[in-house]
Amino acid sequence: MYPYYTGYVPNMQLHSDDIAGIQYLYGPNTGGGGGVQTPAPNPAPTDSGNCNDRMECKPYVDADYCQIYPDNMKYWCPKSCFNCNV
Repeated sequence: MYPYYTGYVPNMQLHSDDIAGIQYLYGPNTGGGGGVQTPAPNPAPTDSGNCNDRMECKPYVDADYCQIYPDNMKYWCPKSCFNCNV
């Protein structure tokens, strides 16, 4: 498998060596079709009595980072992402 990106090619067929390499890493196709990923639960509120954001959080909150990157935002923006005990 040579790592070369050619852009989107409709109806592209993988070469047999590419298929063999993928199956070596991940196993053969089981025909399962994938599944539905359940969403992660909301992070637990922080226990800190002094709950303040560590940086300017508004742009990240507006970009929905509290949902996309909950672990990072819990640390950097607990107040803005509502991770403080009330």
